[in-house]
Amino acid sequence: MQIIKDIYLDFYDNHFVTVNAKQNDTGRYIRAEIIKDGTGFEIPSGAVVSIASETIWNNCEVEGNKILAPLSKVMLDTAGERICQLEIVKGEEKLTTVSFQLKIEKSVRNDGAIEGNMELGVLDQAISDAKRITQEAETTEAARKTAENARISAENTRKNQETARVNAETSRVSAENTRKSQETARGTAESARVNAENTRKSQETGRVNAETARVTEFATLKADAQEATARAEAAAAGDISGKTVTYTESTAATAPASGSKLSLISGWLVGKVKNLVTRMGTAETSITALNSNFVGCTFYPNLFKNYTTLPVEHTAVVCPCTAYAVRTGKYLHINYMLTVEANTAAGNDAANTYFDFGMNLNPMKTSFFPNDVIKSCSRNECIYYKKSTGIIDIEKTSYGAYAVYNSTYNVMNFGRFYTNDGKMGAWPLKSFYVGLIIKGTIDIILQ
Repeated sequence: MQIIKDIYLDFYDNHFVTVNAKQNDTGRYIRAEIIKDGTGFEIPSGAVVSIASETIWNNCEVEGNKILAPLSKVMLDTAGERICQLEIVKGEEKLTTVSFQLKIEKSVRNDGAIEGNMELGVLDQAISDAKRITQEAETTEAARKTAENARISAENTRKNQETARVNAETSRVSAENTRKSQETARGTAESARVNAENTRKSQETGRVNAETARVTEFATLKADAQEATARAEAAAAGDISGKTVTYTESTAATAPASGSKLSLISGWLVGKVKNLVTRMGTAETSITALNSNFVGCTFYPNLFKNYTTLPVEHTAVVCPCTAYAVRTGKYLHINYMLTVEANTAAGNDAANTYFDFGMNLNPMKTSFFPNDVIKSCSRNECIYYKKSTGIIDIEKTSYGAYAVYNSTYNVMNFGRFYTNDGKMGAWPLKSFYVGLIIKGTIDIILQ
């Protein structure tokens, strides 16, 4: 329950305004519109407004561009006249209106006969604000604790994820370093293979040329010998099988003319035959030297259940291997072909057991490098196809890109990368069906 008195107050015009009130009332308000030089003054947003009189001041409310000021009980507790003013404060700036007068009429009631509470005005408001602020602080603190717990949980999750990321990155870097190392080794082996292949081609070209020259030379000498024989027979005018001839060996390039003496013809023929024998011996030596770089062997590799530890041979699969090697110094390029001839366990492998396919290189070592030690070993290619049709087994060929050399057991493992079934470097035993051909190349660098 309240009553409101509307007044106008100016910052400059000291026209005195009087407001009548009753002693001890608590529901009286004045609503003041502030004037500046005859025009309305716009109260700044965020400004704090209060009504003040001597030691009393109370906060006011701002309604649009007007100030609603309470006439508190303390302000009206004494009959008489009281001078008041309105104060507008924002930050460090303060504006005060001209003063106005409260004319307080004495109450006819004896307030001393009853108990009452003195209104403290600003103090009561401060206490109320303090309680409100305390409650808001408690609510805010509870929210802060909840947020802090959520932050701690999120931080722990982040740390775990960061640890996992670091571990994954470490694994990736390690795998990348391994890949680079293997790629370097593969590049070195590839260079060695290319050099060996070029050497082989060069040697093969030399051997073919030497063989061609030998055949040509032999044919020429044979023809020369036949011609010389015919001339000798003609010169002797008959059979000469039982006759002897005294001759001087000749190295002349041109055959004797028709009608020459038999001794001259015989000497030239003997010289040519000796030259032929010498050149054929030289060609044979060259061919033997060339062939010493081409070595072949046949052996039976094994299926290993685990090639990384002690190899366990699985004899159910029989697949002989034919290997052909070209060696240049410390570099060895091997072509191999394996054919699965029998697999007695393929139809009985209900558990679909997975095996590593490991080729034991010891038979190759015996044939190709008995006195050397493998420094590194890598596989260039590996193709799987069916013997009966010659069609490539796409599944195995695409998976069979994984090869690891185990120096402890001298085993080259043929497997596959990780697949959806989680198997790495392993095949089901039944995959080695009869008629499967595995063909590829290996590059070896010897110490």
